[in-house]
Amino acid sequence: MSRIARGLFVIGWFVCCPMLVSWADEPAANDRIAAKFGAATITVADVDEIFRRLPGHENFSPAASARVRAETLAQLVNKALVIARLDQQQFLPHEKPWEARWVRYLAERITDDDVRKFFEQHKRDFDGTELRVSHVLFKVDDTTPAALTVAIERAKQIRGEIVGGKLTFAAAAAKHSAGPSRDRGGDLGFIQRRGPMAESFSRAAFALEPGAISEPVVSPFGVHLIQVTEVKPGRLLWTEASREVREVMAAQLLRTLADEMRPQVTIEFTGESPYLDAQGQVIEKRRGQ
Repeated sequence: MSRIARGLFVIGWFVCCPMLVSWADEPAANDRIAAKFGAATITVADVDEIFRRLPGHENFSPAASARVRAETLAQLVNKALVIARLDQQQFLPHEKPWEARWVRYLAERITDDDVRKFFEQHKRDFDGTELRVSHVLFKVDDTTPAALTVAIERAKQIRGEIVGGKLTFAAAAAKHSAGPSRDRGGDLGFIQRRGPMAESFSRAAFALEPGAISEPVVSPFGVHLIQVTEVKPGRLLWTEASREVREVMAAQLLRTLADEMRPQVTIEFTGESPYLDAQGQVIEKRRGQ
């Protein structure tokens, strides 16, 4: 496993999970490399370390496992890119450990006024609003891009039937959903913006108006159609939600820095662990390849 294994607190699966990137040091001889660029290497063990911390990972389907591992690797690559970007900017180059640099970088770039403005721009995401949601789940049991495409097209077809009035959302869930909520017309109860659903699901739900039907949404569990059936407005002030707002802003800044660095390096994915291609499709090396 990589020598650098320290905490970086951001949203998503990586809250309280370690930063696992080998920087300048050679990985152990028995470590399989998942991705590398320049002096940075990310090993399969790094990906596995985070994957094993995810609640319920033992019950993921093969397709879900592959997608989660691929997205985990993408996040680790982003963090390695950020380290390279901070080095390039000569921002506290001798500061150790990595988290100390990152915390100070955030302190200089995210002020209380920035947090207040961001809260006001995305108020429903942070003020404690809860949405009652229903979904229709289409399973993707094969990890190939073709299998995902088939599920998305099927979801589009069913969405068209719902929007066209041929059947209700509840009837569509009862007839077509692969999830246990089909017995309740797809009803999942109330959710908040960050939990308990996958990020892609929650993001899509909170972008919907009540009664609207989402376009197909891909998550580690398959492809979803989502409908919001009820809204409980939140009451939190920005000062009460500031920690969560800062975490989201930090994650956005991390992605921005990674995107600034990405064109300057050549990232090699070895195929030893599933990874995402430029279109966000999961690429997985088959046995015997």
